[in-house]
Amino acid sequence: MTIAVSGSNGFIGGKITPLLQRKHKIIPLLREEGFDITNQDVVMDSISQINCEIILHLAAYTNVDEAEKQKIYGQDSEVWKTNVQGSANIAQAAKKFDKKLIYISTDMVFGKNEQDFYHEKDNPSPVNFYGETKLEGEKLIKNIISDATILRIAYPYTFNAEKGDYVRLFIRLLKEGKPFSSVADCYYTPTYIDDIATVINVIIERNLTGVIHGTSGEKLSGFEIAQKIADKLGFDKNLVSPTTRAEFFKDRAPRAKNTALFNDTLNQLGIKLHTLEEALDEIPQELLA
Repeated sequence: MTIAVSGSNGFIGGKITPLLQRKHKIIPLLREEGFDITNQDVVMDSISQINCEIILHLAAYTNVDEAEKQKIYGQDSEVWKTNVQGSANIAQAAKKFDKKLIYISTDMVFGKNEQDFYHEKDNPSPVNFYGETKLEGEKLIKNIISDATILRIAYPYTFNAEKGDYVRLFIRLLKEGKPFSSVADCYYTPTYIDDIATVINVIIERNLTGVIHGTSGEKLSGFEIAQKIADKLGFDKNLVSPTTRAEFFKDRAPRAKNTALFNDTLNQLGIKLHTLEEALDEIPQELLA
C-alpha cells in the first residue's frame, strides 16, 4: 500500500514511519514543504496530486497546557484550527479523492465521567481544551467519512527518538540517582510507539473501521510507572516519591483522574501489545550506560 502521512516528522510519526516503510510506500506530507492542514485549498490540491490508497493523519497540536491557554479564543485558536478544522480538511480531501483515512486520536477525549476503563463504544467526555479539540476532530471525521478509522492511543513512549518522553525522563533521573515525584492518583495506559505501527498494519490488512483503542491495556499511575521502571532496570525505587494530581498539575491544564483505555477490538482479534514491563525488555543498552 501507499500511505500519505501528515505529521510524519513528529514525535510519533518520526518513529513509526520507518516501521511502516517495511511493508508500505510512505509519502510524507510536510508543513516544511508547504502542506498546511489548516488551509483547505492546499490540502485539496496536495491530495489531488498524490497516488495513494491511504491517508494516515498524525499531524496535531499536542501541547496540552498551551492548548488550555487558547481556550478563550475558541474556534479562532491555533489548537482548534489544527485539530478540528485541519482534520476536517483532511477528511474532505480523503472523501473527494477516495482515500481510506486513519486518524490518530487520544485517550484525553475521556475523563469527566469517571470509570475504571474506557471502551471504544463509551461516550467521550474530555476535561481539557486539547481533549475537546481532538473529540471535535473525531466527530467531524465520522460525519464526513462513515468508514474512517479512528485510532486512539495514550501516553506514547519509545526508546529511539530524538524527542524525549516521560519514560526516558524517569530512566535518566533514576540512572543519575536524582530523587523526583510522580503522580499517584492519576491513571493512564502507556503506549509503546512501535506498537502503533503494528496496529496500523492490522487496520490496513483487515480493513478495520470505526473507533479502535491501541494501547497496552494496562492501567497505571505515573508513580506506578516510575516504580515499575526502577524495579525492572534495577534502580533505587526510593528515589521516586508519590505526589497528587492537584499538586503536580497546579496552574496547568486540567487532567482527568483516569483515562485508561480498554482494547475491545484488538482483544477480540487476539492481538496483544507490549505492556510497559515487556517493552522495557527491548531497551537499548546504551540508554542505560
